Amino acid sequence: MILQSKDEFDRVVEMQSPGGGRRELSKSGNPELEKGPTAGGYGAVDGHFLAMYVHNDRLYVQLDSQTIVVSSDVTAEQDRLEGRNMFRILRDGAPVMEFSYSPPSIDPPLDTDPTPFIEYEDYDFPFFVYRVLTDPKRRSAFREAHTK
Repeated sequence: MILQSKDEFDRVVEMQSPGGGRRELSKSGNPELEKGPTAGGYGAVDGHFLAMYVHNDRLYVQLDSQTIVVSSDVTAEQDRLEGRNMFRILRDGAPVMEFSYSPPSIDPPLDTDPTPFIEYEDYDFPFFVYRVLTDPKRRSAFREAHTK
């Protein structure tokens, strides 16, 4: 399965299975990847590998080597503590994945950026994952967009 980088358009990761090994590739060095379907996306967050993808019609979130199947009892929280963003995934209200990370540096600031469709989640991949996991319509849309 192929995951699109949320940091660089030319970068993708190839994975054989959820939580399995991964290999980073360049689209420009592999033209067959430019138009192919993706199973989801990933980002580098303070040295961590964070990914959200669909495999065999199941939604997954992966942080480094920890992989979670996202079912109806899974949700997420996003907070800020002492200048750092906190990202948490919960199952039945209990944390099963969490980490803190530096807020993204956005230049130009969003309130002066002339691009009408750019939002904070375009710069903060964990926040994007949070918004997908906490909105049933977005969760469904993500699954549909990344199911072959």
